[in-house]
Amino acid sequence: MMMVRFYFEHVFSTRQGKFYPFFVHWFTFGVDLDIKGFWIKKVDLFKSGLLNRVRGLLFRPMGYKIPKRILLVRKGTIGDHVVCQPLYLAIKDYYSTQNIDLLTSNGGLEYAHISKLPEQGLFNETINFNDLGKKEIFEQIKSKRYDLVIELPQDLDTIYTQVRNMIFYRWCGIKQGVGWAPGISKQLRNYRFKKIPLKREWEKHADTLKAQGFDELIKEKYMPVDQVELPKEYSQVDFKEMIAIAPGAKFKCKQWPHYNRLAHALIKSNYHVVVIGSDDEGGSIDKLDVTNLCGKLNVLQSRYVLSQVRLLVCNDSGPMHLAYSVGTPLIALFGGRSYPKAWWPPENPLSVVLFERLNYPVGYFGNKRIEGNEDQHLNKIRVEEVKRKIDEILGKVKS
Repeated sequence: MMMVRFYFEHVFSTRQGKFYPFFVHWFTFGVDLDIKGFWIKKVDLFKSGLLNRVRGLLFRPMGYKIPKRILLVRKGTIGDHVVCQPLYLAIKDYYSTQNIDLLTSNGGLEYAHISKLPEQGLFNETINFNDLGKKEIFEQIKSKRYDLVIELPQDLDTIYTQVRNMIFYRWCGIKQGVGWAPGISKQLRNYRFKKIPLKREWEKHADTLKAQGFDELIKEKYMPVDQVELPKEYSQVDFKEMIAIAPGAKFKCKQWPHYNRLAHALIKSNYHVVVIGSDDEGGSIDKLDVTNLCGKLNVLQSRYVLSQVRLLVCNDSGPMHLAYSVGTPLIALFGGRSYPKAWWPPENPLSVVLFERLNYPVGYFGNKRIEGNEDQHLNKIRVEEVKRKIDEILGKVKS
């Protein structure tokens, strides 16, 4: 009975079929749902064991030889690097005398090129593989004669992708390698969404490195904020009395649709509002009495401004990660695209996540809409609730 149920649940939950909500829920009625958790743990354990087995066959363990040249690999844009700053700093401290290079990508976003991010200053050299062809990447890595590769895989990287990468780095002549671990799975996503607690992204990678032989204590700490030069027209603005709004996000499905109403409510309550983001994210907010910096600052300047403001309201986005990394109070609005907690900011009284856990599966995976025309998780968050949280946090800051 249960094996039959596993088959049908797998088939219908991994195909975007119309019959899944009705058929599977009816078919599994009365069966102990905790068996799903048991099944998920066994599958995840198998994936982890497989990756460790392949890694053990291809690479020598950490400690085999003190590495002189290290290649750190982390794909992604602004937030992907911010969440890994604690790991970058720990690795840099642990291998303080070694040359450490970073291999990364910018996700097709030019403003998120590693040369324009604060993390680029941590490494001897940064290599953006979007700038190179496959043959050039291979030749460049091989010519560097790295002793150790540390890859911090993306949460959506598959087992195939990670095994392929291991083989590639070994082919480049690197003899030690760590960091690979199973990513987030689409299977039984409804159960995972509601029942399986996830660790935050940096904690997941820290645990993986520790299990694979990295014995340096990894703490959640971030790079200090540097004074930067702002555009002349904003150099004299006092951002310390302002509330920041960042309405954008890399994917449309992660954008809360009510920022215009929120800005109007804040202005009505005599708050000064500054809007931060790329040049196409200001939208209709630009018509209100706000300071609109969308498209007018680079990432380093945005990070500095966020360190000055009273509070930030944002989606799951680059500005959110920048804000908590500089200690700014924030309210982050999360919908149904990602599993809970994985990309959340640190939990503290001045860092609030508003998230509605509705009774249906994750609405988005990647950038694809799986069901419905809009993310009801996000739409469920009311303007009045956000405004009340703003008042509460600012009250705590004053006291």
